[in-house]
This record gives sequence, C-alpha cells and structure tokens, in this order.
Amino acid sequence: METIGKIIQQQPTTQPSSWKNFENPQIVEAFLADFPTIEQVFGFFTPDNWPTAIKYADLLITRPCIMLAQVDEVYHADGAALQIVVGQFVGLHKLSGSRNEYHPKSAEFSANMFLAKYGEVCTLFDSMIYFGNYPIEYKTTYAQFDAQDVLQQFGNKYLFWKRNRKSQRQEEENEQTQQPTGSDAITPEELVFLWLTEGRTEESIRNGDLYFHKIITEKMIKNARKQLTTNNPF
Repeated sequence: METIGKIIQQQPTTQPSSWKNFENPQIVEAFLADFPTIEQVFGFFTPDNWPTAIKYADLLITRPCIMLAQVDEVYHADGAALQIVVGQFVGLHKLSGSRNEYHPKSAEFSANMFLAKYGEVCTLFDSMIYFGNYPIEYKTTYAQFDAQDVLQQFGNKYLFWKRNRKSQRQEEENEQTQQPTGSDAITPEELVFLWLTEGRTEESIRNGDLYFHKIITEKMIKNARKQLTTNNPF
C-alpha cells in the first residue's frame, strides 16, 4: 500500500473532469468546494476528528459528500480511499486497548473488504461517524477488537440508523415548516444567519469550531450576509 506522501504526489495541478460524468456531479462539486485537495481530505478524515464527526453527525449525514468509491477518481489519487479506511481500522484497534499486534497487512485486508462491501454506499462522513461511534453504538462482540464485527455492523446497524435518522430529520423539518417556533432543528445556513442578526461578527464565526471543521463554509457566511443586507435597506 502506498504512503500518503506518494499518493499526494500523484495529484495533478488541476482537478480531473471525469467526476462530471458521475451520477451526482453536483454533490462532487459541492464537496470539492469544501475539500479542494487530497491533502485536506487526509487532514480531516482521520480518527483525530472522530469527536467532531460524532458531535455533528446529524448535520453531516445530510451534507454533500462523495462516496469512498469515488475518492481516488475525484482526486486522481490511486489508493487514497484505501489509506483513509486503513487509518480508521488502525484507529479503532488503538482505541480498543488490545495488546495483540494489528499487522499492516491485516489492516489493509480489512479496509479492502470494507471498500468492496460498502464503498458505493459509504460516504467519507459516514466512515467518520461509524468508526468513531462503533465502540459505543455498534459493537456486538466482547472481544477488544474484532475487524469482522466492524465489517458487519456498518451494514447491520449504521445504515439502518442513518436511514431512520434522516427520516426523523425530514419529519422535524416538516414540523418546523408548519410551526417554525416549535422545533430545535436548524441548518448550518440558518445558524450563520441567526448569528449575524444577533450581532456576531464574520471573523468570530471563522474562528469557531464549526468553520474550522467545514460544517460552516465561507459560502454560507457570504450568502447570509447578502440575505441580511437585502432584508435591511438601511
């Protein structure tokens, strides 16, 4: 398996256009706006950021995101998706406290199996939420670390949770439309607009955790400012 350094060196100076032939080019384009380089993808989609992914899981499951199976082609970086998933398995093994050695070849095998089974249905954000939450929400074995269980529970439990949660969020949004003051559901775009109307500065938003982790983007801030200016003629 190639190292992250070698994978990054593969990346051309301009992004390839092959992704425009995907079934979801709008999603790919939106994701590239947030993560324009493979270096930024490697920098965010690591076990170090599991807590952020878990904290904002409700937002991330509906945020535009490419599938693991699309990563290599979108970024013209062969082996990038494999490297990311290997990192997730290695992170789980470390978190488990298992004293058994987790050989790199074993991690690569597990990652390849995960990509083969779920690469077409697992987004990069899904991988962060699932692996980060696995020990608490999805683990079904008493073993400290069981790669087979990790492989099974994404399909058995996580995808079921995601479908249910997205359905619940849709119901909450529908209720919010009917009774705007009776729901806690709020989108990142609405949050930015709310902050600006309350007097918070754009700079303070940029310095915040949500902006750093790209839950809130520069485009959202600009759109909220434009909306605020349009609504206030003075």
